[in-house]
Amino acid sequence: MKRDGTLVAWGSNSQGKTSVPAGLSGVTAIAAGQWHTVALKSDGTVVAWGAGKTSTGSVPEYGQSIVPEGLSGVTAIAARHSHNAALLGTAIFGPTVTARLTGNSLTLLWPDSATVYRVESASSLSPPIIWSDVAGSFQTDGGLIRVVLPISGGQKFYRLIKP
Repeated sequence: MKRDGTLVAWGSNSQGKTSVPAGLSGVTAIAAGQWHTVALKSDGTVVAWGAGKTSTGSVPEYGQSIVPEGLSGVTAIAARHSHNAALLGTAIFGPTVTARLTGNSLTLLWPDSATVYRVESASSLSPPIIWSDVAGSFQTDGGLIRVVLPISGGQKFYRLIKP
């Protein structure tokens, strides 16, 4: 990433993972999976390229470079082999949340002083958004609350919310 918010990529370009979209600017963070790349722009939107779309526009088995409709307000991104994570919003009134992708799981961590918060998930950000409580293994460790969520099936969106 250059100081002006543009990108330069090189190396193996299989699946188009180093083919930076023309005119892409305002980038504040990047993340790369095995066959795709994701960029976070200063306006809170996400751009992705590489595996996930064919030249005809059809969607193959994995859609890791297809940005979900309605995704905005993103403050951080992460990518792994064939999946991505985006952190939405800021922690102005709530705890700071850290997200980590490891293998086929997403780990969310936040301070244990915020024990009243719960995790919810949705399968889409298109209205009407239907949020459901997440049942997971919540643990307290070293001043943090940790929940490990398996990554499987279709796309999922998570939020930490105070009831």
